[in-house]
Amino acid sequence: MTKVRAKRIKRKILFLGLGVSVLCLFGAFVLQFGALIEENYALAECENNIEKLSLDNQELSDDFLRTNHLENLREIAKNLNFEKPEKIHYIKVITGEVAAK
Repeated sequence: MTKVRAKRIKRKILFLGLGVSVLCLFGAFVLQFGALIEENYALAECENNIEKLSLDNQELSDDFLRTNHLENLREIAKNLNFEKPEKIHYIKVITGEVAAK
C-alpha cells in the first residue's frame, strides 16, 4: 500500500503543480490582455488627436489664405489709413560703408 499511496501523492503533487501553472499562465494572460486594451485606448486617443489637429490645421490654413489674399490686404491697408506714396525717395550712401566706426 505504501507504493500505491506514494503514487497517489506524486499524482496529487503533479496535478497541483499543473493547476498552479495553469493559474499563473491565466493570470499572465489577464495582465497582458489588460495592457493590450490600455494601449488600444491610448492609440485611439492619439488618432483622435491627430484628426482634431488636422482639422485645426486645415482651418488655420484657410484662415491664413483668406486673411492674406491680396484684396483683403489692400482693404486692411485702407482701414489702417495707409497711403500709397506718389514718389519714392531713395537714400544715397555717400561713402562705401553703411556703418562707420
